[in-house]
Amino acid sequence: MASDLHQEDNELPPAGNLAEASNKDVPPAIAKFVERFYQVSDTPDVHEQYADDFFINDEDRLSFQIGPMQPTNKRDGIVAWRQKGWEGVTRRKHVVNGVFISPKWENEIMLDGKVEMDKNGSTLKFNWAGRMVFDQESLDEGSPKIETYKVWLESRVKTESSSKFKFGR
Repeated sequence: MASDLHQEDNELPPAGNLAEASNKDVPPAIAKFVERFYQVSDTPDVHEQYADDFFINDEDRLSFQIGPMQPTNKRDGIVAWRQKGWEGVTRRKHVVNGVFISPKWENEIMLDGKVEMDKNGSTLKFNWAGRMVFDQESLDEGSPKIETYKVWLESRVKTESSSKFKFGR
C-alpha cells in the first residue's frame, strides 16, 4: 500500500527492528548499541554516564558535534553539551528510522531519524541524520564505543501548536 511507504511529517514512526529499515543486516552489537544510546540520550541527568558509556576516552581520536555546535574532542565537552541540551526540556524521544552501514568500513554507520521534545512549553520535532564511527577494537570486543559522532539537524523546527514550520536555533 502506498500509505505504508510514507510517514507524514507530523508522525513519529514506530520503533522497530533496525535491520528492517537498513541497507543490510545490522550486526547485533551495533543494533544493541544504537538502541541503548538513544534510550540514554532521551534520559535527563545521566550526562556523565552518556559520556563514559558511549565514547572513547582519547582526545586525539574523539570528535563530537551535534548541529551547529563547536566540535569537541573532550569528555567534559560532551557532558557540557548534554547539560545545555537538556535546559528547559521536559521530555525527549529519538526514533531511528534506519541504520546504514558503510560498504567500505564495518565500523562506520549513518543514521536517519526524528526527535520530538517538549521544551519551554512547546513540543518541537526535528528530522536528523547522524554519522557514527566506532573504535574498531571496542567493536571487535563486542562493546562498541564511538570515536566520531556528528549529527545534522533539519534547519526548520515544527511545533505541535502550528502546522507551519518555524525557524529554530
